[in-house]
Amino acid sequence: MRYLTILFLFILLSMLTTCEKHEFTNPYASDYELQQLRDFEVEQLTDSSVWLTWQRNQEVVGYYSIQRKTNGGDWEQLANVEPDTTSYVDTGLSIENTYWYRLTGWNDQNRTNTLETSIQTTFHGISNFYGNVVTLTSIKLYWTQHYCQYVTQYVIERKDITGEDERTINKPVIDSGRKEHSELKTRKNDDVRKNPENVRDDFIVIAITDESPRSFLDTGVEPNHDYRYRIHAESEHNVSEPELYDISNPFPVPFNFNITQTCLTSCKLTWDYHDVGGEDGYKIERKIEGSDWDQIALIDDIDTEIYVDSELTPENIYSYHVYAYDGEYEGDSVEFDIPIVFPIPDNFQISQTTISSCHLCWEFSEIGGESGFKIERKIEGGSWDLIATIDDIETMICKDSLLTPESAYSYRVYAYNAIGSGTGIEKVIQLLIPPEGFTVCSNGFFRMGDTYGGGEDNEEPVHTVNLSAFYIGINEVTYQEVIDVYNWAYQQGYTTYDNTCVKNTSGDVRPLLSIHNSCAIDLIDNQLVFGGSSWASDIRSPCLEISWYGAIAYCHFLCLKEGLPSCYNLSNWSCNWNNSGYRLPTEAEWEYSARGAANVPDYRYAGSNHLNDVAWHDANANSSQPVGQKNPNGIGTHDQSGNAKEWCWDWYSSDYYDTPPEDNPHGPSSGSYRVIRGGSYGSEYNECRISSRYRASSSGFGAIGFRIVRNAD
Repeated sequence: MRYLTILFLFILLSMLTTCEKHEFTNPYASDYELQQLRDFEVEQLTDSSVWLTWQRNQEVVGYYSIQRKTNGGDWEQLANVEPDTTSYVDTGLSIENTYWYRLTGWNDQNRTNTLETSIQTTFHGISNFYGNVVTLTSIKLYWTQHYCQYVTQYVIERKDITGEDERTINKPVIDSGRKEHSELKTRKNDDVRKNPENVRDDFIVIAITDESPRSFLDTGVEPNHDYRYRIHAESEHNVSEPELYDISNPFPVPFNFNITQTCLTSCKLTWDYHDVGGEDGYKIERKIEGSDWDQIALIDDIDTEIYVDSELTPENIYSYHVYAYDGEYEGDSVEFDIPIVFPIPDNFQISQTTISSCHLCWEFSEIGGESGFKIERKIEGGSWDLIATIDDIETMICKDSLLTPESAYSYRVYAYNAIGSGTGIEKVIQLLIPPEGFTVCSNGFFRMGDTYGGGEDNEEPVHTVNLSAFYIGINEVTYQEVIDVYNWAYQQGYTTYDNTCVKNTSGDVRPLLSIHNSCAIDLIDNQLVFGGSSWASDIRSPCLEISWYGAIAYCHFLCLKEGLPSCYNLSNWSCNWNNSGYRLPTEAEWEYSARGAANVPDYRYAGSNHLNDVAWHDANANSSQPVGQKNPNGIGTHDQSGNAKEWCWDWYSSDYYDTPPEDNPHGPSSGSYRVIRGGSYGSEYNECRISSRYRASSSGFGAIGFRIVRNAD
């Protein structure tokens, strides 16, 4: 036994001397260093509470101490929680404060490190606050609320800001004001609309809603007012910042307003309107210039957007207001003026027909109520005299005679009825004395091309041409006239003959006139004589078988014979348009003269719609006839729709009418063919129309004649 005791003591002593020294591990001891606390965080739960969280520390076996301070205040003990707890909810907080928190673990006298965190509490506000006009007396409001689980209600207020200088209509408004919590808490939903205490800062509380709708229909508004809305959210403890929105609630204004005169005593009003709901209809007011507004109509249907006003007086200016209304409320008006007038005659043309007479024509778009036209005239330096009253609105033509040759006359044409008369259109004509054998084409404009319809593509489009005054031959140039001039030219050495034709002797030599055996002109002893042919049996017939060059040369030789400045240079066959000698008409001059220097009447043929009255053509002639036997047109020319086709100056182009000059056009600058116009004894009806266009080679001989013109300057 003694031996065993000694052995035990020996073993124990060996253990104490050979093992490492054991450290003290008592966590309650003040000199024991506990593990560090970590991950102390804070998160807002509601508008009045936050959630504190941390990571559990296994060495904390006593408790956790939580302290709090508000903004810059002192630390206060908030709570001690069990050691196995990792979170804590702090309640009863106020918004817009900064709260600081401390967390420390304790084991009696021993403690961990202290962690701090902070949070600024907020009440998440309303966003996307806006409104839309629904009807004239209602506006619907919309908004969005984020993180709204603690919102108990929304308070909506309204303020009438009509007439205020600073407004942001239909836009959010920035406002820094807040409502006191104690005041807001006293509101009751039952008396929102009637309790005077609900009026604050000129705002009226119009609704307290629960947290779910996120919209509200305000039915207490009036048209033509501007409103400011204010909204905030509430919880049991707090209120959010307010949001404001301005909106205008006007009547829509009629648009696309149009007034059209329908006759001399009435007009039609039309408009468009976007109704918003609640409108009863429209009111229409009218005033005559210089008077007051009078209501003339009450339309009780908002879908009726037309009104006809009658019993008006011509030559007055009327103003109109049109606006929507709803009971006692009225919208803004749109205003337009309209002069109630007689239409003014258009395309007024005057053509000299003789040295002492002229032809007047015009166009007129009647609107109803006109009786006819009155024509006034004055001589230069005189006063206006009424010379004609036409009691038929369809008659747009007048002839005036017994005038003084070489005088200037002014004419005025206007419509009239029993009530009054309209504004006139005026034009002046200078009467001219044309050379013998010529008539006057007064200066003016006309519509050139296929005005009657039924023509070819090369007669389109119809276009306006303005021409200076000129003289044109009453008749086509006859065989007698050509033979006389060409015999004189031969005597002067300007021409020569070969077996088939006459040619010029100087300049650019060209074939001028055909004289072979089958032609109407023969050559006997170096003199041209008329022998006749199957297509020309009379020396008074239009000269055929003359080339374009021959017609140009005839004009040139005739100028030399009469001592006039020639328009042509035979070296290059060019034209000096300023010279006063004889020349071929341009294509525009030819058509203007064929129309009688006017578009009214708009005849199909030169002087008539009945071809037999004015032309020799394939149905009434087998050959050319002496000139001047058929009826003349309005200015006195003969045979422009028949007997012989006629050379014009212009080069031919089928699409020249697409882009021609308006003033005194001379045709294209070059080409392969020259223009020929008018019908001949061999032409069918369609070829004899005024607007028909044809072409021929400049050197060609055929059943083509010509007539000549001179400038009237």
